[in-house]
Amino acid sequence: MKRGFLNTAKANKAEAKLEPKQVIPGSRHAFFFDETIRDGDPEDGAIVQLSLFEFLLSFLHIGADSNEVESGNTGVRVPLCKKSEKLPSEFKLPKLNISFTDAGTENVNDHMAILTTIPPRGPNETWADSQDGWSECMFHGGYLKRALFSIPGFPTAVPKPPVVRHHIGPSAYGLGMFAAVDIEPGDLIVAERPLLVFPPYGFARWPKGGPTELSPAQTLQVTYMQQEERLKICVERMLPEARKKFFALFNSHLEDGSGPIFGIARTNAIKFAPVNEDSEKSHMYTSAAVFDAISRANHSCCPNARYTANASSFSLSLRALRSIKAGEQIFINYGVTSEPTAKRRSVLLPYGFSCTCALCTDPSSDALLTLILESLKTKPGQRIDQIINDSMNWVKVIEDAKMEHVVTYFLHLVRLVGCPLEYVGKARAIYEKKCDAWTMATHGMPYKAYIAVQK
Repeated sequence: MKRGFLNTAKANKAEAKLEPKQVIPGSRHAFFFDETIRDGDPEDGAIVQLSLFEFLLSFLHIGADSNEVESGNTGVRVPLCKKSEKLPSEFKLPKLNISFTDAGTENVNDHMAILTTIPPRGPNETWADSQDGWSECMFHGGYLKRALFSIPGFPTAVPKPPVVRHHIGPSAYGLGMFAAVDIEPGDLIVAERPLLVFPPYGFARWPKGGPTELSPAQTLQVTYMQQEERLKICVERMLPEARKKFFALFNSHLEDGSGPIFGIARTNAIKFAPVNEDSEKSHMYTSAAVFDAISRANHSCCPNARYTANASSFSLSLRALRSIKAGEQIFINYGVTSEPTAKRRSVLLPYGFSCTCALCTDPSSDALLTLILESLKTKPGQRIDQIINDSMNWVKVIEDAKMEHVVTYFLHLVRLVGCPLEYVGKARAIYEKKCDAWTMATHGMPYKAYIAVQK
């Protein structure tokens, strides 16, 4: 996949469009608002609530076989745009205004998009002053920021593997991530802070009365254009080293009106939810994030690695799902894990490639996947020893098929770990180790700690 492909000419061209003189100090918050509804003068530092019509549109993992997508809160159905649609010549984007406040303020309006740097960066700090780097973030309101800074010692150091376990190099899909050494299941491959964090949806704002003259496709284009403007401010806040890393990433959205920055963000973004909040506001705590290294990992429907977010260090950790040999490419899954081949292909098409992994090229894989998903069912009158033997067999089948990412694999392991010892004997220790590796890769913690959290 070309998600991590480096094209120096394009990267340099895109980066050159930014004007360094417009860089905004990372030590301050920036608040977006529409000048047509401001409640005070931004020159006086007023914080203004955005209360106009808000068009929400999911833009990550949109299936290309779908002709339309439903907006987040309006009920309007919007056709997907594969190419940009020309806007009326008289149409003008509402002016994007920004208000500033001290980064340490807790009085953040939760109806505004805020920009902040994590961890806070002093005006004279350089890239060399931090081992873990900085993240430029756009949050929808202050929910996530308040939750993060309530963590004792936030942010802590980003975890590091004992040795360098990955490198970036050429692959059949452009650039990719490869194992530098042999890696065991559950091992940390790499952890890093994101370059850019932003809400996992786009939103357009209009003057009062709304853009009644625009078609749904044109409305989507305006959404893209305004998101480009917002993210441009975020990228301008980056230090030059971080900005160079960002523009070195591939852009698979060159013809749909996304713009150079939003296009890179859409191509390389990974779900980033460092704080788990189980409430009606849970969507406020989930972001999309772009990473220097992990965003270069290519896709496979049978991945050998999984990533988890870490709130205390504000980072993403990538761990092995199974043994990976030195030189072997490291693959992640772009969000389609237990779907039939046709559905997986439709979800992946917007990324601009067709998956050629073992599952996608094996005509019998869908039938096997169906059997795996149903393999936990027991038969009437089946004895415990038979159920345990079935789970032991299915663990081997799933491992041979390289489908450890399917949760059914973990549930079979849980059954084997929790059954009476006489049914598994010394193999219990092996299954416990596999459980630990799986929960480390998928949840960032050993099995027993994961079970304790669930309780």
